[in-house]
Amino acid sequence: MTGTEDRYADIEVDVLDDAGVRAAVNNALARAGCTWEELQEQAKAGSFSSEIARRAWFVVSSFEPSSVVVDSLRAEIERVRADEDFTARAGRLIERDKQLLGRLAR
Repeated sequence: MTGTEDRYADIEVDVLDDAGVRAAVNNALARAGCTWEELQEQAKAGSFSSEIARRAWFVVSSFEPSSVVVDSLRAEIERVRADEDFTARAGRLIERDKQLLGRLAR
């Protein structure tokens, strides 16, 4: 092979839309014989039930939300729920909006 040859020229690349990505993820999980949650637990433990499961994790982990992101979102939701000032203001706004909607409905 010379320096000017493209050694990847014979590789075909398919660009997937969201539905295609979802189908690929679901197919990988089905072949691994586990759910996303089960595969995520295996990855956290560093011990996969099979080589297929390990390879499935390699593929699907980049498409699914990471546990770090999910945990961060959960923590933020809990922080906001614990903020009494925020929840009181939100409650007042919801009540005001209900009254406005009631007036509009009449």
